[in-house]
Amino acid sequence: MVGIIPMASSIRPSLSTLRFAGASRLGLSLASFTPRRLACFHLASALPQSESFGLKASKLLRGDGKTIGVAAAGNASQASTTATPENVLEWVKQDKRRLLHVVYRVGDLDRTIKFYTECLGMKLLRKRDIPEERYTNAFLGYGPEDSHFVIELTYNYGVDKYDIGTAFGHFGIAVDDVAKTVELVKAKGGKVTREPGPVKGGNTVIAFVEDPDGYKFELLERGPTPEPLCQVMLRVGDLDRSITFYEKAFGMELLRKRDNPEYKYTIAILGYGPEDKNAVLELTYNYGVTEYDKGNAYAQIAVGTDDVYKTAEAIKLCGGKITREPGPLPGINTKITACLDPDGWKSVFVDNVDFLKELDKQKEKKGGEEREQQHVQNKSKKRKEICPYGNYKHYYGYRIGQELEEDPRLKVFKTEWFQGKDCLDIGCNSGIMTIQIAKKFCCQSILGVDIDANRIQDAYWHIRKFLKMEDARKAPGKASKLEGANDPERSIKAFLVTRWPWAKSLRNSSSCEQGGIFVLEPQPWKSYENNYKVSETTRTNYKNLKFHPEYFQDLLLDKIGFKTVENVTSSVSGSKTGFNRPILVFRK
Repeated sequence: MVGIIPMASSIRPSLSTLRFAGASRLGLSLASFTPRRLACFHLASALPQSESFGLKASKLLRGDGKTIGVAAAGNASQASTTATPENVLEWVKQDKRRLLHVVYRVGDLDRTIKFYTECLGMKLLRKRDIPEERYTNAFLGYGPEDSHFVIELTYNYGVDKYDIGTAFGHFGIAVDDVAKTVELVKAKGGKVTREPGPVKGGNTVIAFVEDPDGYKFELLERGPTPEPLCQVMLRVGDLDRSITFYEKAFGMELLRKRDNPEYKYTIAILGYGPEDKNAVLELTYNYGVTEYDKGNAYAQIAVGTDDVYKTAEAIKLCGGKITREPGPLPGINTKITACLDPDGWKSVFVDNVDFLKELDKQKEKKGGEEREQQHVQNKSKKRKEICPYGNYKHYYGYRIGQELEEDPRLKVFKTEWFQGKDCLDIGCNSGIMTIQIAKKFCCQSILGVDIDANRIQDAYWHIRKFLKMEDARKAPGKASKLEGANDPERSIKAFLVTRWPWAKSLRNSSSCEQGGIFVLEPQPWKSYENNYKVSETTRTNYKNLKFHPEYFQDLLLDKIGFKTVENVTSSVSGSKTGFNRPILVFRK
C-alpha cells in the first residue's frame, strides 16, 4: 500500500503522506500534520488529522494476473449484472463510495464565484464552457476534486433566475469562527439570515447566510476538518422510508438521528464515514409535511462507485427509479447511472476509475496550457523552479531517461532490505523512488513522507502513471497514530533515503526494530547553505537545523542505538552514475 505525507519541519508546515499496502488492491491516504518543531515528530502519533486514499498493491507489484480484475473493479463491464439480488445488495455495503460533488444552477456565474471565493473561502478548481450546448460549469471547493466534496455550478446561457422551491434546505460549511465569517459576509455585501448562536436544542454555534441566488449556507463552528464543505440538507416526506432507501440502495450509514418535538422536526445524518471527516447527507422531516416544491434550481448529488451496473440493479431492487440506464457518456466514455429516491431527489453515480481519468485529462489539458503560457513568457530562457522548502521537483526523477532505465541508486539496494518489510521513505519528494522500490523489491508496505504538499500531489499522479492504477480512491480520514506503528508484525523495519535530519524521530524504539535498517543519503551542508536565500522558509529551516550531516553517523551509532554502518556506494561514485552523495546503511 502506498501512502503519502508533506514532511515535518521546525516551522510548522502541513504534513502529507503516500502509502502502499501489501494486498490485492491499491489504497492511498493523505494526512495533515502540524508539529511544534522538527525534533517533536513521533511516528506513533504523527497523524492527528488526515485525508486518505488507498491502493493495495503487493500482488499487483508482483505481477499477479488476478490483481488486474480486482484493481479494475471500478471499470467493470455490464456482465456484472448477472449477480443475484442478494449478492448485489451485499456488494453495495462493500462498494468504494464517496460523495463527489453537488450540482445546482445559478444565474450569474462570475458573481457566484466571487461570493464563494471571497466570502466563504473556497477555491475555483476549474471551469468548462460548452458553447454548443449553451452552458458553463464551474467547480469550487476546499481541495482537489479527487479527495474532496466540491460544488459544481451550472450556468445556462441567458437564464438569470431559478426557483429554489421549498424542498431544498441548505449546504453546510464547517468554519473555525462563525462570527468572523459572518462579519466577512456582511462586509462583502452578503445576506445573513441567522446571526451566530447555538443551534436549536443544542450547543453548536451556527449561522445562516445566503448566496446571490438565494441558496442558504449553514456555517457550523468546528475545529479543523479535512472536509469543510460538510453537508447537504434536503427535506423528505417520510424519514424512515428515506433512511431505509439510502442505507440499502446507496450503502450509506445512518450516523445519527435526532428528534426535536419542540420545533416539530426530525433529522437524520447519513454518509460514507464519520461526520467530522466526511461530507454527509442531512435529511429533514417536518411533522405532517409529506410533499414539497422542488423548484428548478437544485440538480443532484454525484456519488463515486466501482460499478454503475450493479449500482443500478441495487437501486431498482430498493424501489428507486432509474432515470438513466448505466453506461458510458457519449464523447468522454465516463460510465454513469442516474436515479431518483422515493421523494424524487436525483443522484448520479459515477465510475470511480473513469472519474479519475476525467480529472487526469483535465490536469493534462491545464498543464499543457500552463506550459505553453510559460514557454511564451520565458521564450528560450529556462528558469529554475523555486521550492519553498529547498527541495526540487525532479530530485528523484531527473536521472531517469538520461540513458538510464531506472534510478541507479536501486542497483546498490538489496532485496532483503525491503522484501516483505514495512518501510518508510522520509523525504519522498514526488514519489518516483518510493514507487520504484515498492515495485522492484516487493515491500509489504511503504510510507512516503515529504515536507512539500505540492510534491505529494505529484506523487499521487505518479502512482497512477507508473502503476497504471485504476482504482485510486481518496477518502477523508482521521487518525491518532500511524497505522500499524505499534503492531510488531507491521512495525517499520527499514527506513529509506532522506536528505533531511530526522535522527531524533528514531529515538522511539518502535520506529525501527532490532534487525531493522536505516538507509541514509545525507545532503551535504553546503547545499543547505546554497538554498539559504531560496525562500523565507528555507532561511528559517537553515537557522533552526540542529544536526549537521557530518554528525549523523556519530548520532545514529552512539545515541540512537544502531550497531553498524556501511557505505554501499564507496566503490561507485560520480554524477553520471547518480552517486554524488554517499548512501549509508545503518543496522540495529
